[in-house]
Amino acid sequence: GRLHPKKGLLNLLYAWDMALSHDWYLVIAGWDQNGHENELKMLCRKLGIQDRVIFAGPQFNIDKHASYSRANAFILPSFSEGLPMVILEAWSYGLPVLMTPHCNLPEGVGAAIEVEANQESIAQGLNALFLMSDNERQTLGLCGRKLVAEQFTWPKIAAEMRSVYEWILGGGSP
Repeated sequence: GRLHPKKGLLNLLYAWDMALSHDWYLVIAGWDQNGHENELKMLCRKLGIQDRVIFAGPQFNIDKHASYSRANAFILPSFSEGLPMVILEAWSYGLPVLMTPHCNLPEGVGAAIEVEANQESIAQGLNALFLMSDNERQTLGLCGRKLVAEQFTWPKIAAEMRSVYEWILGGGSP
C-alpha cells in the first residue's frame, strides 16, 4: 500500500502512544506519497515512540510474504477505502485485523476489531488486541482466513461475475 493521510496513520501513531502495551512494535509498510512518511517520522520523534515504530518501506513478493508471516496483527485505521486488498491479504495469513467501518468490509465484522477513525477509538482497539490471549487473536485471524476462503477467492469471484454476465444476457437471476 501507500503512506497517505487517508490511511489514518497519524491517528494510529497517537493511539499507539496512548495504548497500554510497550511490548509490541508497530511496523508501517508502504511507499511514501507526497512526503507523508517524513510527517509520520516527525510525529514519532515528537511523541517519543520512534523506538517502537519501524518504517519498512514498500513490501513486494517475498518481502511482503515475510512481513505478513512475521506479523502478529494487522491495522488499517483508514478514513476511506474501496476494497482494501491489504486486509484481505492479512486475513489470508490468518492475522487478526483492526479496521474502521470506512474499510468497507462489513462482512468482516466478527473477523476483525472494528474501531472508529479517531485516536481514542483506535487506542481502545489496540488495547483490546493487546489484552487478548494468543489463542483469542489466533481465533480472530482464523475467522478472517475463513471469510477470505469463502468469499474472496478467484473461483468464488469468477462464479459471481459469470452470474452477472448471464443476467445481463437475460439468462440468470439478478
